[in-house]
Amino acid sequence: MYQENKIEGSIFYHHAKVNQPMSMAEPHYHQHHELYYLLSGERKYFIGNQMITVRQGDIVLIPSGVLHKTTYVSPGSHERLLINFADDGHFGNALACFDRIQIHIPQPNRRAVEELFLHIEREYQSPDSYSPALIQCYLYQLLTLLCRMDKSMYSEKPNDQTEQLIRDSAEYISNHYADAITLSSIAKKAAMSPGYYSKSFKRITGLRFCEYLTYVRIQSACPLLENTTFPITEVAARCGFSDSNYFASVFKRIKGITPKKYRQSAIPQKS
Repeated sequence: MYQENKIEGSIFYHHAKVNQPMSMAEPHYHQHHELYYLLSGERKYFIGNQMITVRQGDIVLIPSGVLHKTTYVSPGSHERLLINFADDGHFGNALACFDRIQIHIPQPNRRAVEELFLHIEREYQSPDSYSPALIQCYLYQLLTLLCRMDKSMYSEKPNDQTEQLIRDSAEYISNHYADAITLSSIAKKAAMSPGYYSKSFKRITGLRFCEYLTYVRIQSACPLLENTTFPITEVAARCGFSDSNYFASVFKRIKGITPKKYRQSAIPQKS
């Protein structure tokens, strides 16, 4: 089952080189933005409703709350740099780079990108009282640099037909989650048998179809609870749940809190 990863602190940095095929054990999400820069190797990344191939020189940008999972493409090592950071109001319009999920960094631009990562790494590994401000400054520069890059700088999309069909159906689910979607109906839309669709969806995304559908519906409920006064029963119905009690049970299992308490925590209390 997918999970929410908790990350301590406002900025987390990690540099890893893995010498064998490796996949995330479970898809996960967190309440921090994520930058993933691949220095070497090739990876598959499932993000939200998209499946992308990540190659050397690619940056992947994952907004907070978006489900994602990596896996290997072929045997061999890979090396990557990872930054998770909270949106604490310091980055402003530099967060516009997260309008894109993937950016391919051309060879002439990689030195500038990698130097900023290196500056962050040095401050993160050997911190002093000035390090938090410097890390924030370097991260802002990195985000701004990504914003300035031409929007044509994408890695090519995967050309596997089954992956494309699964990605199309995942996008359909994310746009039609309130409908009565079943495994049979979505498999028919993808021109697959339910059994083959189910196996393909799990292989490509790392999630079972029903897990992904539930994730999309629960995530869609959160802004309704935060920003509207709709009764819980109406929120449930608008997100594809015919039974509000089941909705409340699933919401608590995933979010760790009931829909009512989630709403109360999200809305400032009047004094």
